Amino acid sequence: MKKYNIWKKLLTASLLFSLLSAPFVQAAETRTPIEHVNLYVDGDRNDGWNEDITLKLSTPDTEYRVGDWYLSNSNTASVPIFKVELYAKNGYYFDSISSDDVSLSGLDARCTGRSTRDDKETLLLTLKVEGLEVDLDNG
Repeated sequence: MKKYNIWKKLLTASLLFSLLSAPFVQAAETRTPIEHVNLYVDGDRNDGWNEDITLKLSTPDTEYRVGDWYLSNSNTASVPIFKVELYAKNGYYFDSISSDDVSLSGLDARCTGRSTRDDKETLLLTLKVEGLEVDLDNG
């Protein structure tokens, strides 16, 4: 009888453990990962000040689209730095994008930072656009 009680208690304990740990099992990802992004960068400094800057961004890829962008450094900086949002289309997400996974063409630019939000459906890139550098010295 004692052996039967021990096995019964072990079975009960293992079932209880299984039931309690089930919510912590991560569901399999059903979306398709985006592991590389391509951006074409174009723009103009107009009169030289960042407040009059024109930035044009496009991508040949269909898994995401270019969203909002804004200047993130001072309007007196000689090299503008932008924050650019990319939005994954339905069924896709940005998966562990590094700076090496960001291909930029057009104006001379480089990716200096990136992060994701909105369950990895928004990729926020920091772009330093040397192709829009201007000498703002008045001297």
